[in-house]
Amino acid sequence: MKAALKPGLYPATLDEIEQRSGANGEFLLWKFIVDYKGQEVTVSAATSTRFSPQAKARQYAEALGGRAFRADEEIDLEELYGSACQIVVTTVELDDSSTVDRVEKVLPLPSDEDDKDVPF
Repeated sequence: MKAALKPGLYPATLDEIEQRSGANGEFLLWKFIVDYKGQEVTVSAATSTRFSPQAKARQYAEALGGRAFRADEEIDLEELYGSACQIVVTTVELDDSSTVDRVEKVLPLPSDEDDKDVPF
């Protein structure tokens, strides 16, 4: 397996979230699609199933939803499928010396407000 992307910031779309079981219990596998040089590249990230304010799953969902969620708000993660975002991708070397792409962080798309102070 070889990493398809260079480390960096990419526009992406959430394709799906799978609930899986591993050695440490249940986790969520978030799959993002990046259009890179005309090809769709899938990049994934694993998070716990917790949804506390500091949990990665909540941070990902808030970035995809474009807002902070209320503490008592019910969120249907499937409603986030197809949502656009930005992802920070890193390359990780595995034990067998192969490399894979990993999502380091999920960010919302920049808003028009983010550009209002740019002089050009």
